[in-house]
Amino acid sequence: MTAFGSAAIGGIAAVALIEDLRYFAEGSPESFWSTWHIHPLSMFVGSLAYVAILYLLQLLNDRDHAVEYLYPYVLLVGFSGVNLALRLDPAWVALVAFACMGWSVIQLRSSRSQRKGSARG
Repeated sequence: MTAFGSAAIGGIAAVALIEDLRYFAEGSPESFWSTWHIHPLSMFVGSLAYVAILYLLQLLNDRDHAVEYLYPYVLLVGFSGVNLALRLDPAWVALVAFACMGWSVIQLRSSRSQRKGSARG
């Protein structure tokens, strides 16, 4: 669970970095706090950062099954990429993110129960 939390912190940091760079590059830092919202580019970069950090941490934790932890989040990266291309409302990507997290929790619980069952037998 630490890997998921660390990856989430890294993804959020990537989102904040892209948002900061975008606003300060436009030359409007005085309106930064009043108009700040998440843009499709930062959502896509944050999703990629989350998946990359999660993969690298899972390589350290469980090398044989590291890629399996990423399967639920492929949809998140895909949908955030579609959102970047089509410039849609970012709220629906948040719904996909919550669905991916739920799928990940279910996958994590089932893989742990399978490993416990195989260790007993």
